Amino acid sequence: MSKKEPAAEQKPPNPETLKLAFEESKAITLRLEDAIGEIDRKIVILFTLSAAIAGLAPALSGTAINVWAWRIGGLAWGMGAIACLLGYWPRNLSVSPNPNRIYRPRWLAIETDEYRLKRLGTMRHDYSKNKSFLDAKARWLRWAMVAVALEIAMFVAALTF
Repeated sequence: MSKKEPAAEQKPPNPETLKLAFEESKAITLRLEDAIGEIDRKIVILFTLSAAIAGLAPALSGTAINVWAWRIGGLAWGMGAIACLLGYWPRNLSVSPNPNRIYRPRWLAIETDEYRLKRLGTMRHDYSKNKSFLDAKARWLRWAMVAVALEIAMFVAALTF
């Protein structure tokens, strides 16, 4: 078992390692933000497809053979629309630093390495919050995809069987 060193005895961070960790954390934050945007675009496309199919439903309803498949398809459209809404729903991303906060003399006077060290702490917090946000969006996207696939299958079944 290793004990944590007391704060007074901890070595200061290696400046090169600190710089590397800072740059990697910045890159990860940007990748998370890109992934969130990509999921939002996919949700919009999926909802548009689903709504277009549901929009054609009234025109095709006269040729429906299987009424139950038609009803299940309509229910699946509703579930998919809700999943799209919940996946796309705006949530507050955690983004640091706050320009109003770091534009103070106290922040601007600190050494570069100390700044990076403090920023790593805020990036760690941002990553945790944004990662859970991304996971929730991805989960709703998966549910929307399942619902839209069921919608399509049921509408096809209603028209062919």
